[in-house]
Amino acid sequence: MAMKRLAESRGVELDNATNHIRLIRDLRDEADEWLFVMVRDAVEAGQTWAAVGESLGVSKQAAHERYAPLIMARARNAVDNQDDGEEPN
Repeated sequence: MAMKRLAESRGVELDNATNHIRLIRDLRDEADEWLFVMVRDAVEAGQTWAAVGESLGVSKQAAHERYAPLIMARARNAVDNQDDGEEPN
């Protein structure tokens, strides 16, 4: 039922397995983006990597290794875009 509502909201026909796969892949990508944003916000708000790792169900080292480079890369990208006169993301 939830899959049907989701497919309808995105205009995707659930007439074959590959459409199911694409829909789940898109959901995973969106969830990954939201997870990144929440981790970044938690770290910027002063949460420790240990607390973030615990929330993710991984060690602080695993959380840091996965998300710290992404946070830094996006921060650098935002600065570079500002230097070019673009609006930050």
